Amino acid sequence: MKTTSSSSDWDRIVGERIRTLRFELDLTLDDLACRAGIDLATLSDIETGNVCLTGRFVRRLSVALGVRMVDLMLSAAVQSRVSPRAEQSSWRDPETAIVRRRLTPDGVGALTELVEIEYPPGAACDYRDPPFESTEHQVLVLDGRLELAIDDGASLTAYALDAGDCIHVPRGCGMMVSNPYQRSARFIVSISSI
Repeated sequence: MKTTSSSSDWDRIVGERIRTLRFELDLTLDDLACRAGIDLATLSDIETGNVCLTGRFVRRLSVALGVRMVDLMLSAAVQSRVSPRAEQSSWRDPETAIVRRRLTPDGVGALTELVEIEYPPGAACDYRDPPFESTEHQVLVLDGRLELAIDDGASLTAYALDAGDCIHVPRGCGMMVSNPYQRSARFIVSISSI
């Protein structure tokens, strides 16, 4: 599996991607900082790769830029219909130790993205604010156990998922994902644009 040689390489690449998207949207640094709820100096450091990015920052920026989280993680790879495992990029969140590996080939314009995620014991992420307005998700647990709660705006419904279980998270819903168990959980997330 291809990983960046250091987290700072990944941070720099994603920072450049954020800057490019900001320019494409004709946003100032201050505009994007306000939209994302991030301090202006921190956003400047993110764009220059001087901050160790966490999933929380990536989520806020993806929402502020109107793109999916995986869109910020696009590599500079040449377009191909095949994404060999050895060339798939992965990223470890320094705050949660969650590892994400992008499976979908870059640059093919797929409406569905696949991401393999590994949650170590005790890891948790809240993806409710804001909810996913333009995407729906399916989560397939490969190994271990996982707890996932779907927030439809009116209620929060929790599910305990075992290996082989698959759950659909509809468009417009947020979710909370956690691994309160003693072993890692590995799962695939399908993210479909609607």
